[in-house]
Amino acid sequence: MTTDIDTKPPIYKRPLLIGGLALSVFLWLIDSLQHVLAEVGTISFLGLLALAGGILVMKPRSRSLAMTLPPRPLDRTAVEAAIAQAATALEQLNQTLATTPEGPLRVRVAAQAQALQTRWQALRPEMERAILRGAIVGGPSVGKTTLLNYLQGHTIPWEDPRMTWQEIAGLPLTTEQAIASATCWPQLAAQDVVIFLITGDLTESERHTLHQLQQVNLRTVVALNKPDQYLPDEWPLVLQRVRQQLQGTIDSADLVAIAPAPTPLKVRQQQSDGSMREWLEARPADVSALTDRLTTLVATEQPALILATTQRLAQQLQQEARATRNELRRQRALPVIEQYQWVAAAATSLNPVPTLDLLATTAINAQMVLDLGAIYQCPLSWQQAQTLATTLASQMLKLGLVEVSTQLLGNVLKGTSLTFVVGAAIQGVSAAYLTRVAGLSLVEYFAQVETATPDTGNMGDRLQQIVQTIAQTTQRSTLIQDFARQAIAALPQPNATPADAPLSQS
Repeated sequence: MTTDIDTKPPIYKRPLLIGGLALSVFLWLIDSLQHVLAEVGTISFLGLLALAGGILVMKPRSRSLAMTLPPRPLDRTAVEAAIAQAATALEQLNQTLATTPEGPLRVRVAAQAQALQTRWQALRPEMERAILRGAIVGGPSVGKTTLLNYLQGHTIPWEDPRMTWQEIAGLPLTTEQAIASATCWPQLAAQDVVIFLITGDLTESERHTLHQLQQVNLRTVVALNKPDQYLPDEWPLVLQRVRQQLQGTIDSADLVAIAPAPTPLKVRQQQSDGSMREWLEARPADVSALTDRLTTLVATEQPALILATTQRLAQQLQQEARATRNELRRQRALPVIEQYQWVAAAATSLNPVPTLDLLATTAINAQMVLDLGAIYQCPLSWQQAQTLATTLASQMLKLGLVEVSTQLLGNVLKGTSLTFVVGAAIQGVSAAYLTRVAGLSLVEYFAQVETATPDTGNMGDRLQQIVQTIAQTTQRSTLIQDFARQAIAALPQPNATPADAPLSQS
């Protein structure tokens, strides 16, 4: 099966790439005459001027990425729109799947696509259900199982069974985690009401989790449990502190104090003979504040709660469909990135002028932008591709990746027995590495943009974050060593000993 990538012209027929490389070679020829003309610094000036000119063309403008949270309660129109967006994401996934070559990846993704389609078909019936779903979450030893047993074993004062309950582990989240990537999220997104159990002042992770629950419009009741852990005069103070901590986060009525299984009270009684008798006296459970609040929610907010849950499920399905589609596109993009990284390595190693490394890499990256944009269905003009490639180069300069890559790869390559490595090949491998970082950054950028024509005038900040993340991942020592070995095998080696010479592991 052929794809749009398979029908692209070979590299030597791509004018943008050939023109950029020709400029690099031209500047190298000028540099070769430096000793004759005594014009030291000419090539550095020309190379940096060409790069700076491109950077000035695309001066980035900052843009806020803050999301607007959906209002509560939602109307049915907003939920229908979310369902339609999920359907579009599924259709796009199936279109990409249709152009994917046969193999294990296609079989696996086809099964995932079918499962997503089944879930999508259940979204509209989801809005018509009559029973609410509730979950109990919280940190270790806060009383989740005890409260679950209480709610399942006692008659709650509403007319018929209109809520089901389950306990979900995995919360609260640390501040470094995002709720969308938590293992508990698929279960949590399907709940209408969450009871968040705590036993004292809010921790940082509990604050973070509550904030995330609010962002996804998940109705949350905070239950302060285990009053018997405090002295009688301490308990009201603890409740007041928590109320202050939650101010502005949840409705004041959504903080309740409970005691579903209070610790028995030790009673001592002096007998008539002077001896002391001790026993444990059970204390009655007190969950009335919670059940009253749940009764109110069922009576006044049930339709809105179900709509909010349906919207979350539709949004989750849309995200999963996009992620699966991006996985397919990434698999098609990686060979393209590898192709261009070795072109960059060969071009730079045969043109050993340090100040031209980034210039030649930028020219190659511009053509790579066009090819990757086609894979991600983001068609770009040559000018847009040049702007995007130059932006990548400027971000790499800001982050110091040119110096870092040369140093890291140089330390690895100096341990080899290859005689040509110390000079030109270090620059070639560095150019290949920078091209790979650029390619992986583009893949992430196109996956995030998800538009047919990304705004190349407003991308500096986003690209900087992406490039920094990709660079940090690829700079791990083992990855650098593996990359250096691959690069040596791909480079032209006119004066080299066998290409499989061992590299230092230091």
